[in-house]
Amino acid sequence: MDFAERACDLVSLYEKGDWGMFHELGHNMQRYWWTWDGSVEVTVNLFTLYTMKHFLGKLGSESHEGLENSQSQEKIDRYVAGGRNIAVWNEDPFLALAMYYQLIGEFGWDALKEVFKRYENDSSL
Repeated sequence: MDFAERACDLVSLYEKGDWGMFHELGHNMQRYWWTWDGSVEVTVNLFTLYTMKHFLGKLGSESHEGLENSQSQEKIDRYVAGGRNIAVWNEDPFLALAMYYQLIGEFGWDALKEVFKRYENDSSL
């Protein structure tokens, strides 16, 4: 099924969502000033997560198996124990996304929206 067919399949979109489609659309929302080298395929999925949660009610692993809680925590624990090497972080988009997901869980979507808003409105950032 091509992109147009998937985009028009409203039954499937409302029931399951479409991580890949939401991911690609999310690239339109990314900004270079808060997406540093190595995180392009990570921060794009913040919009995917938001769409999956707010339009479909799907959280974490319900939206993508790469965010299964115990696996995500194990990845984070290994990353921290291994010295927090940014190259490791950059190689595993779901490690990085799991860390963002923890921040969203702790501070909420409004905090992330405020960060993006400040970046948009403050040319000194």
